[in-house]
Amino acid sequence: MRQKPGSRVFLVLVLTCCLLFMCFGTAFARSEQTGVKKEYTCVKAPQVALPRVQTDIKQTSARKPAAKPICPAGQVPQPVAKKSGKHAPPMPQQATISAGYHYVTGIQNVESLGTPADFTQHQPYLSSQDYHTLAEIAALNYGPHGRQIVEIGWTVDRAVNNGDDKPHLFVFSWVNDQGNCYNGCGFVQVSNAHYPGMQLASDGSLHHYAIYHYQGNWWLNYDNDWIGYFPDSIWTSKGEDFSKTTQLQWFGEVASGGGSHTQMGNGIFGSQNGSARIQSMYVYTTANTAVTANVNVSAGETSCFDYGWIQQPNAFRYGGPGC
Repeated sequence: MRQKPGSRVFLVLVLTCCLLFMCFGTAFARSEQTGVKKEYTCVKAPQVALPRVQTDIKQTSARKPAAKPICPAGQVPQPVAKKSGKHAPPMPQQATISAGYHYVTGIQNVESLGTPADFTQHQPYLSSQDYHTLAEIAALNYGPHGRQIVEIGWTVDRAVNNGDDKPHLFVFSWVNDQGNCYNGCGFVQVSNAHYPGMQLASDGSLHHYAIYHYQGNWWLNYDNDWIGYFPDSIWTSKGEDFSKTTQLQWFGEVASGGGSHTQMGNGIFGSQNGSARIQSMYVYTTANTAVTANVNVSAGETSCFDYGWIQQPNAFRYGGPGC
């Protein structure tokens, strides 16, 4: 029997709707299942020269293929700034360790423009009583009014990262020992491929991180991509000159609300094979060259977390199952 023209049009519309549902409905379902929330807004890309820095550093992390653009051409993903709220901020180790913080820390007192390093990325267990577990590098300057700090790393922190237990990229800054906020508070996004707050791989693979002072900005790098910077004006507006470091730190950290059952690294003691690693640590000297870091490593509560050398003085394992 011959179908009426109207029936054929209706049939085509039905089939088209089914195909669209199969394509986009599946994608929507995947988004619902993962619970990943978009943590950025596409904004106009700033016009700024990227850092020019020594590139013949021996990296142990494999160079990753170029990531796909996140936003349309000419735009970048502006991350959502997050206050740490009731949770603790990421805090580089001090001479007197703050209550509730547990560290395995590599430290070098050095005047520099920053540092690159390679970190393995993991998804350590985070107790419901604890605040975060992370790994990072920090560039610090000790001055008369306190510490000036820039940080970049990965963190598992439910309060900051939408309640999930995955590792996320983060950046943070301090002025006169006062912490600002996660992923904002003056941070200028430049990359269209990576942004603070994004979820990261947690398979134990090595990834490249770096901090580098260049042309009046503290630049931050993830996987050989200059993601953005903190401008010097954050500090000069407070009367502080933070254009070089007096200390560099590379470390794992757990911020605890009590007795910590939270893991650091991948939960394996750093003195054992198979634990989390920080390696290929270098120092960007004020002469704009990179030299091998000369790191002193220490652990606070060795019954909870410890370390072991991979290659002294610029590659070590760290972590543990908690207390």
